[in-house]
Amino acid sequence: AKPKVITYTEPSFIQMTELAGVDKAARVFRKPDASFSASGGDSATTLYGIDTLDFGNVSWMRSGLLDHHINSYLNLIASDPKAVLISRSIADKYQVKPGDPISVKWSGLDNAGFTVYGIIDYWPGWNPLPVGGVSEDQDDENVRLPNLIVGHLSYIQNHLALEPYEVWIKLKEDATSKVIYDDLIKKEIPVEELVDANQQLIRSKNDPFRLAINGVMTLGFVISMMISFFGFLLFWVLTLAGRTLQFGILRAMGISFMQIIGMLLSEQLLTSAAAILMGVWIG
Repeated sequence: AKPKVITYTEPSFIQMTELAGVDKAARVFRKPDASFSASGGDSATTLYGIDTLDFGNVSWMRSGLLDHHINSYLNLIASDPKAVLISRSIADKYQVKPGDPISVKWSGLDNAGFTVYGIIDYWPGWNPLPVGGVSEDQDDENVRLPNLIVGHLSYIQNHLALEPYEVWIKLKEDATSKVIYDDLIKKEIPVEELVDANQQLIRSKNDPFRLAINGVMTLGFVISMMISFFGFLLFWVLTLAGRTLQFGILRAMGISFMQIIGMLLSEQLLTSAAAILMGVWIG
């Protein structure tokens, strides 16, 4: 029997951009079980299909993760439908560099040709951590680095297949998630799965394991501070007791009691205060 072929019909994307509270929206296709073929070999990969302009308006990445701003990479591939970005794991293991051809497909489809335009270490929504354990040795057989290829959604749909994709939404400043939920129900837009980044952040912050770790670390910090404080206080008291004769001589020479107090305070400022300021500055 021939394998069952599923044909998808893409609904209008405009209705997603017109939802209440939506500032920007982008179509994002993710295929975790795709595969690629390059001159250095072939392997499994996660395939991203995006519209560069919309994706740049919706996505965000912390500076310093990429060699350049994420919009620079989007602008790099915007002019060529066949252009793709590849993860450094592909570039290093299979000796692929910008300008090289690369083929991508998934089960039941023929290869589609692409051209490598850039190499990236991170990407929104993609986890670059090794699979099978954490190791600094990338050649370890027990550690498999995940692969990523980012291309144009329209080219992937035309040369591979049209399959369900995700819709990433950026809310307006004064909008809440509830506004979108209510509008989805009101307009009777079917949703297969809904993921709220704000709710994920709240759940992550309230995770019992995270709270326990933070509590233990805070308690350890407070205890270490108390031990250091009382140790220093004991050292200071013993030092003063050992300098009683010196203070008596200074008093006999005509130095007033307030001058001795000022001398002790100056010593503390030059030692304790300087050490605290340097510790705060170093971090």
